[in-house]
Amino acid sequence: MTCAALRLYYYDACFYAMKCLWCNTTQHSVKNDLLKVLTHEANPSIRRKLYGTVGELASSILEEGEWDELLTCMFNWIIRALRVFEMISLFIATAMSDYFDTMIRALFEQCLTDSAGHVALYALRALGMLLLSIDELDERDRFQALLPLILQGLVTMQAAPTDEDIIEAMEVVIELVEPHASFFKPSFKDLVPMMVSLAQSSNASLGTRQLAMEVLVCIAENAPAACRRSPHNGFVELVFPIAFHLMLDIPEEMDDDENEDISNVDVGSEALQRMAQTIGFKKALPTCFALVQCFASHDACHPELMNPYLEALLSAHFAMLGASRNDRSDTRGPSRAGACRRGDFIHHWLLRAAFGRFYDKVLPPLKQLLNACLAELTATADASTMLCGITLKCISPVGLAVGPGVFGADTPEVLTVMTQMQHSTQYAQDDILRSYLLQAWARLCKTLAEGFARYLPVVMPSLLDAAMQQAEFEMEDDEGMMADDDDEDVHIAHINDKCVSIRTSLLEEKATACQMLSSMVGDLKVAFFPYVERVTQVLTPLMTDSVHTEIRAASISAMPSLVLSVSKHLALSHGDVSPVLQMLEYTLGRLLNALSTEPELELQMTIMQAIKMCIAHAVDPDETNDLSGKAPLVQLVEGLLIVLAESFQRRDVRRARKAVEELDEEENEEDLDNDATEAQLQFILADCIGSLAKTHQHVFFPVFQETLLDKVLEMVHSHCLPEDRKLAVYLVDDILEHTGATAASHLDTFVPLLVDCVGSDDAPLRQAASYSLCAAHASFAPFVTPTVKLLWNLVHAPDAYEPFYVNATDNAVSALGRILLAFDDVLNPSLFPQWLRLLPMRGDPEESAAVIQRLCAAAVWSSISPPQQQALHALFA
Repeated sequence: MTCAALRLYYYDACFYAMKCLWCNTTQHSVKNDLLKVLTHEANPSIRRKLYGTVGELASSILEEGEWDELLTCMFNWIIRALRVFEMISLFIATAMSDYFDTMIRALFEQCLTDSAGHVALYALRALGMLLLSIDELDERDRFQALLPLILQGLVTMQAAPTDEDIIEAMEVVIELVEPHASFFKPSFKDLVPMMVSLAQSSNASLGTRQLAMEVLVCIAENAPAACRRSPHNGFVELVFPIAFHLMLDIPEEMDDDENEDISNVDVGSEALQRMAQTIGFKKALPTCFALVQCFASHDACHPELMNPYLEALLSAHFAMLGASRNDRSDTRGPSRAGACRRGDFIHHWLLRAAFGRFYDKVLPPLKQLLNACLAELTATADASTMLCGITLKCISPVGLAVGPGVFGADTPEVLTVMTQMQHSTQYAQDDILRSYLLQAWARLCKTLAEGFARYLPVVMPSLLDAAMQQAEFEMEDDEGMMADDDDEDVHIAHINDKCVSIRTSLLEEKATACQMLSSMVGDLKVAFFPYVERVTQVLTPLMTDSVHTEIRAASISAMPSLVLSVSKHLALSHGDVSPVLQMLEYTLGRLLNALSTEPELELQMTIMQAIKMCIAHAVDPDETNDLSGKAPLVQLVEGLLIVLAESFQRRDVRRARKAVEELDEEENEEDLDNDATEAQLQFILADCIGSLAKTHQHVFFPVFQETLLDKVLEMVHSHCLPEDRKLAVYLVDDILEHTGATAASHLDTFVPLLVDCVGSDDAPLRQAASYSLCAAHASFAPFVTPTVKLLWNLVHAPDAYEPFYVNATDNAVSALGRILLAFDDVLNPSLFPQWLRLLPMRGDPEESAAVIQRLCAAAVWSSISPPQQQALHALFA
């Protein structure tokens, strides 16, 4: 046995012997001997064994104060700045993590700032073990003060000649972020850019770049709310492009060793999928679509650099298209399709450059290719429909880009060819051709607007067929379910206690058709009138019956445009208005039904906005074409109140949960997001009710009294939440502004509650209530003096122009001015010149403009008092 082995054996046995002999008088000398040997031992293997021995021993006796010399020795090593001893002390600290969480902080502060060697790495590893051993969040968060030093240590390791340390450090960070993401949250603003820089560095190794990407994914998966709430969607905008770059990092040649590694393509695609799922597609998809377009259109090269070469590039490209068109070999289809795809990419550049000068070079070759595709479709049954589709994909955006003024001369030829393709035998049988052709029709409809109406008889039959096709089938037996499970195109879903078989390809085609119908009716307006009835019959059931969110959304969004088409047609023909009111009542009934069954809050908001727009398109406040009778209005308001009650109930459930459960930071942030969504829904709901007051004016006030007044008085009470009080004030605002003298006769009900809200400390509530007091009526006279006193004190308060209150103060200033102008005969004349000195208002631009307009009008009034006229003339002089 070698000497080193004997010594190793000796030290290994020493630990077990000490437990038996610890009560012996030799314990003091044993501890001293261990520290001396630890100081002078040179053999790495024996030294590591000593680290464990001392650490285990210290963990069992240090807490009872039986080895104070160890702490003194460790700090002496640090002060002497001997790096080997720093490493030793950190290994010992790692072993004692359960008991040493308070004393070790000074040790970390010294070692994380190490500028050479591996001490910073060992410090990070030791801190990791310590954090993983701490259960209490308060204890853990005491170490957040070390975060800047951790970042400093990562920077030091990143600059090292080799990447072993930074790789191991990132592995430690990943291990810590998974259970303790909230601990690192204060450092995300610096940690994320650091990892982004590493992931895209051309000097870093493959493993370093991939591991940096994994750190970013780990942050997204374990702190999704923080990533979603980053300013201006900053996390997604900064990190997702890195994943795209990795996906496109495909080496031209790879040796055998590289083939064994995980490729950047795999890392980038997996990272993108994981981050999109955890952050949510609402935040991720817009950036992803923009990145796809960016990379597909060669945005790596700046447009200004491409412009000098575009003309030559286009000439060569279309020469290639001509050559491929004349090539009758078996491979001509793929060759021409590839060339056309390249033309599609170049087209993206042309849209960003001065497109007009290239139009004559682009469209003639594309028309020739389109005619060649038509001839091939007519001549053979196995024509390349993909080439037809890509050609249409190139032509239709060209028309959309240049507009009808430029595209108009070529329109008849292009649309004639498209019509013949629509009537070809392959159209009904080929999904690719049908999809591309329908999308091209929709783009050209947007280009030509009402000029497209003559082609509707060609387009609408197939479009309606696609929208009406059955893609969802209710299933009753297990055998049918088992059979469908073997079909990759079939998805089985359980909806409302029913088992539904969904043909996904048909469903997507149906969704596209519904979106196109919604787009077309919006573009064509009155020209779409001949198809309004049929399209309404197709789309209204889909608002409730489809499992596809986009189908429901497109059907809902089409309703206002359908009502507008009928309204404009009747206005042009000077016909009876009863058909538009019938259309309105029909669509409102279907929208209310959809509102009562729609599970998604985003679509609930879309439905309420559609209700508002339908009424605005059909009802003219200056005419008598409002909804017939009070019953439809009552039904509408009651339906909206059910939505409001459900929103309050969801909020109460979340608040009750928070009262009995201790939510972590991510759950709290998710609750904040939910509260923000509910607040937006409630605002849209109030706006929808306000539109009823605006369109039906005095007719709506009895409906308000019957259905809403008690709820408003309940919500505005001082014990209610400020956001509920503000919502109630919004409703009162609209009633006072739009229902005229009918509401003015009830000012004794409204003014006291508004005055109470004006005095609130909540700035948004104060602002909303001040705006209502601007709507002064003659019946307001009994309330003038106390209201002016309240507002005057408010706008002169010490904190009136603090950023949080400035908008509310501006609305109070506006209300004061309105009252002073309307009731100058009962107020002190000196108040008006003093009020003018409060101008200009700088917090609320819209209200400031309204005040200026009001003053300009008052300058020519003969009814205002001479002192006010004199003050206004002095102001405008």
